[in-house]
Amino acid sequence: EISLGLVGSEMCIRDREDGTRIQPCPQALLDFADTHYPGAVIANFEIEDRQGVLYYEVEIFHVDERKELLFDANYTFLVCVAGIEEPEQLPEPVLQTLLALAPDTGAWDALSRYENYKGIVAAYVLKVEDRAAGRERLFKTDPAGNPIE
Repeated sequence: EISLGLVGSEMCIRDREDGTRIQPCPQALLDFADTHYPGAVIANFEIEDRQGVLYYEVEIFHVDERKELLFDANYTFLVCVAGIEEPEQLPEPVLQTLLALAPDTGAWDALSRYENYKGIVAAYVLKVEDRAAGRERLFKTDPAGNPIE
């Protein structure tokens, strides 16, 4: 298991067991966050291997909001994911579509918006816990509320 640690002013991942430095957050990712999210505080850095594909995740706090910046193995920005606390924060067409797709709001697990670094929303994503099937389901809409497959 790994967690965030600090080495001087450098963010890095440390092994919880012995504190050995494993991997610093690449400077290119720190520079991206500084350029596109001025004043943001970097809270966490993770390297994820998803079925053999390497991704970098940088969690930031920017303008009173937690965001996750996702990059590919070449440090190319892919998407910014921001959580949505309440369904009422969704645009009305998006809310109506998600209610039609997943009417049991008690099963709603998480709401997010996917945006580019300029803050332009590309999609809204609802994660629903399907207890009967023992898995999670994702429902996506575009900003106008049209379902995305």
